[in-house]
Amino acid sequence: MDDRHDGLQKLAEHIDRAGLRAPAAILLDLLCPLDVISSQIAQFARPLVRGTGLDPYAGLLAEAASWQELRRLLSRQ
Repeated sequence: MDDRHDGLQKLAEHIDRAGLRAPAAILLDLLCPLDVISSQIAQFARPLVRGTGLDPYAGLLAEAASWQELRRLLSRQ
């Protein structure tokens, strides 16, 4: 697997462990038409979260395809 998929898998596992799988899946489904805008927001936030634990996830979610992959991973678990 590539690094992007591994990172998204880890994010999905964190969401699931926190007990937020269902709310996150609903939110991601609602934002589905806005994947490109969501990725741009993540790209904008990258300098704000640099050096924190959120930095790798902001980098992953800066790509529109990552939102669809995260949705798929959460629905599979």
